Amino acid sequence: MGRTRHDGTEHRPRRRLHIFEHPVAGPLTLDWQALQVAMAPDQTLVVCTPPPGDSDTRTGLDFLTAWSSTLTALMSGGV
Repeated sequence: MGRTRHDGTEHRPRRRLHIFEHPVAGPLTLDWQALQVAMAPDQTLVVCTPPPGDSDTRTGLDFLTAWSSTLTALMSGGV
């Protein structure tokens, strides 16, 4: 597991793999990492990315991005 240094303190991010069953995009495998915020220890930043080489998840996420953009445009009267 990687380590990061910030302001002289050492952090060990937690990292896990999770499969989400999305009702529209199908299964999405995401590698997520939880990072503690040094200046606000009660807050956690969670970053999700598809694992390298997972083209099915990448395609699903691209689909959701396009779908969300279309819905947003429709709701704002832009389409």
